[in-house]
Amino acid sequence: MATHVVLLRGVNLGSRNRVRMADLRTLLEGLGGEDVRTHLVSGNAVLRSRRSAKALEKAVEAALRDDIGVPVRALVRTSAEMAKAVRSNPFARRGADTRNLHVTFLDAAPGRGRARELMARDFGGDRVALVGREAYLSTPDGYGRSRLGNVDIEKALGVTGTTRNWNTVTALARLAKPAGGDG
Repeated sequence: MATHVVLLRGVNLGSRNRVRMADLRTLLEGLGGEDVRTHLVSGNAVLRSRRSAKALEKAVEAALRDDIGVPVRALVRTSAEMAKAVRSNPFARRGADTRNLHVTFLDAAPGRGRARELMARDFGGDRVALVGREAYLSTPDGYGRSRLGNVDIEKALGVTGTTRNWNTVTALARLAKPAGGDG
């Protein structure tokens, strides 16, 4: 069994797409997940599963839609991918204020042309770096004021994503760290 991190896109923001974390845990257990833990109330879970990350994404999306009535995307990363996401943040290595760092987890690596276009844009003091299926954001004036919001990133890159702040990313990576190296 591998350890996976499940990231739901667009749940529990206002009154739309409400998913109780207890319901999410039950849903994931019903899909064969073991040691299911949720983190915060924004659609983050860590579990062990025999399914591949891609198969787990499809199963979670179908169950959320069919069983709970919430049609949202689920992005899944293995524990090794989460550890790599933490190690690969170019802004954390530069000693930036981690309170203003975010990661947008993408469902696919963006095309090179779209990636170049995004990287060439002027975002004022904000910065973006693309590494594989992650977009790293540094927003010194705060994420809420940034032009690098989740929808902006998705539109520019032509892929679906979901954004988490750096504290959540590192907490999920710690929770997903395998005890026996199942990465």
